[in-house]
Amino acid sequence: SSGIPVKATLWSVYILAGLLVGLGGWMFLARFASGTSTAGNLLELEAIAAVVIGGAALSGGRGKVFGAVVGTIIFAVIANLLSLLNVSTFLQDAFRGALILVAVTLATVQFTRKRANSMTPAAK
Repeated sequence: SSGIPVKATLWSVYILAGLLVGLGGWMFLARFASGTSTAGNLLELEAIAAVVIGGAALSGGRGKVFGAVVGTIIFAVIANLLSLLNVSTFLQDAFRGALILVAVTLATVQFTRKRANSMTPAAK
């Protein structure tokens, strides 16, 4: 039969995902030296924020790996600078939140302008 072998593809994807999650768990354990279930709260928000800062659209369909890497580096450098400057954790979280809001607002404005410019004159 021709086409994509669905079962083999699904198995390989799940195996790869499991291996990457295990690797991520080990890296997390090395970073925080703890294995509590609440140790990684809101890290997914930081990951999404870094990708949005890198230029990916929250609605999907836009974004590049290079932009995600750049956004992650920017987010990590800012977090490291705030930590080195002995800014309180509350203000660090507030600054990260403000940075996320600015990134999402800029992405929304850019998307709205691009969509308005792409509309035909009859549709306006």
